[in-house]
Amino acid sequence: MISDNKRNNKEITKTWISGQNSCTLVIPRSVAIEYGLDSPSHVIVEKTPEGILIRKLEV
Repeated sequence: MISDNKRNNKEITKTWISGQNSCTLVIPRSVAIEYGLDSPSHVIVEKTPEGILIRKLEV
């Protein structure tokens, strides 16, 4: 049986303040690998009415 979190593509993770100007977000390794974020990368952080959208910056 698939858990509700997996069925809805949701996982609980943690954030914490790192320095005076940033916040660190922990992304589960399986999600990072799936989206190509398993090595140092640049991302776009965008505010939306629904919340925060994070996408990998493709150059």
